[in-house]
Amino acid sequence: MSIWEGQQTVITGAAYDFSLKCEVTDSDNNISTDIHSVSVGGQFFSKKNQQNLAALKLIPTELSLEVNYPNPFNPTTTIGFWLPEAQRILISIYSKTGEIVINLVDDYLSEGYHNVVWNGINQSGNKVASGIYIYEMRSKNKRFIRKMLFTK
Repeated sequence: MSIWEGQQTVITGAAYDFSLKCEVTDSDNNISTDIHSVSVGGQFFSKKNQQNLAALKLIPTELSLEVNYPNPFNPTTTIGFWLPEAQRILISIYSKTGEIVINLVDDYLSEGYHNVVWNGINQSGNKVASGIYIYEMRSKNKRFIRKMLFTK
């Protein structure tokens, strides 16, 4: 479910969510980067005849893990995920050899959208080496695994 405030449309039902990375380079070669989340799809209704927008909540229909952004990254990357119900979530980072680097999340979280930022630091507080890392999200009955690239 998505809500576009400031417009006359409320989008509900199945929708596809993704992120867009926008980069702008000015005449002095300065680069500005911004990330925008976008939702496409769903059923359209006029908000004039629907429930109060403040009463609507963004609740996904299934557990999902987003691709981290930016990727490759330096110095930080953001990992987003959706929870259809409150539950315990574990998000861990592993080296390409399978050794645990750090547990980013190990907590009971509410339903809805969440994100966590990793700054390339391991459990001991040291900066990790450049390379490929694996991030894993586990819930009570699902497991997602994705790759990311840390550059220096």
